Amino acid sequence: KTAAPAPKKTSSPKSTPKIATPTMSAILEQPASYQGVRVRLTGTVASTKKLIGAHSFVLMNTDGKGLLVQAKSTAPTPDRGQRIQITGVISWNDTGVWLKQQAQDSWSTLEEPNDDDAPSFALRTVALDAPGDEDAWSHIEIEGRVTDVQTASFDLETEDALPLRVRLPKSLGYRAGRLEEGDTVRVRGLLDIRGIEPLLLPQVVEDIQILSRAPLPTPQEPRPVQAPWLPVGVIAGTLAASETLRRAGSWYKKRQEERAFATFLQEKTA
Repeated sequence: KTAAPAPKKTSSPKSTPKIATPTMSAILEQPASYQGVRVRLTGTVASTKKLIGAHSFVLMNTDGKGLLVQAKSTAPTPDRGQRIQITGVISWNDTGVWLKQQAQDSWSTLEEPNDDDAPSFALRTVALDAPGDEDAWSHIEIEGRVTDVQTASFDLETEDALPLRVRLPKSLGYRAGRLEEGDTVRVRGLLDIRGIEPLLLPQVVEDIQILSRAPLPTPQEPRPVQAPWLPVGVIAGTLAASETLRRAGSWYKKRQEERAFATFLQEKTA
């Protein structure tokens, strides 16, 4: 007897992993709920290339909120102003929230930037003394007074007396030497809160506007020249010596006159 052949096993097609499509605001407001979730997002690239890293950029929502994207090193980085659709996995820790692309993730262009007009992004108001996860990489505008100028950055004191550092990368093309301590400026840029203190990243030269220059120092009036101080005894001695010389001069003049008169009489009687 021969055994009947075993039935062939049929393999079921692999199921494609589901990709969630939440809004960027929902992810930023509840990052713990999306930790490790693969998502598909749509937004506009808000950072210039290599501003944050070789393969990182900021994807911005229509309300001015931004999300950091860690792209694949094998894919090109999109240009600032491009509107794209992208997939990746949400990661979240004490440094913030970001989208990390893996091997199966990609991005595609939905709209190319208009070369005639600079891309515009909505502005947000952020409490710099206590920013939250949803405030990271937001597009903000700040006015303040320059308190210090370094080679590649300068420090501001905002209207709320809060410190803020503005970074000036070489790619920006803005010389820090154009600014002086005491200048009042208005700066637009992306807010980086990964460090101990917030950092503002302008994107183009036009993001930095000088509103007023530092006031010139007030010229000081010349001080009156005072006579050197002398002790009372020295002053008294000086006055006494002057009086003695005056009297000696008068006595000498009188003696000269008496001698001249005596000589005149002798000649008269001779």
